[in-house]
Amino acid sequence: MAFVEEQVGPPVRELGASRLPGRAMAIHLREIVQAPRWLVTCVRLAPSVWRRLRAFAPAQISDDEAIEALGVGLARYAAVEVPTCLLGGDRSPANLRQRWEALAKVLPRVRSVVVLRRHGHAAHLTAPTEVAWAVEDFTDSVLERR
Repeated sequence: MAFVEEQVGPPVRELGASRLPGRAMAIHLREIVQAPRWLVTCVRLAPSVWRRLRAFAPAQISDDEAIEALGVGLARYAAVEVPTCLLGGDRSPANLRQRWEALAKVLPRVRSVVVLRRHGHAAHLTAPTEVAWAVEDFTDSVLERR
């Protein structure tokens, strides 16, 4: 899956160079998250949602720059020797599902892949109890408590 091997590159540099939090978040959503333009437009038209997202801009820029600094290389995850749980939602964007599927193929100790039904990328907000149960089940299996 070549897309996992690609660096984020120019969008991260453009995002970091932007001093406007709204512009930075629009770049992040379109170019890095790969959200469709119509969705970004809709989010921008919801003032309370857009205000909250803009508030995350400085931290999001830092996160994106840190990820970019790692460079490309799915193969490096083959050296992760800790038990791993991959957690996603069946409504997550396709590019995120493809990434966790690619990770599942290279991580040597994937203990579980949990796909939360009827939830997407923000399941920690929309279904915190289900996320907590998934983490608890994984922890119990690693610690052999069940």
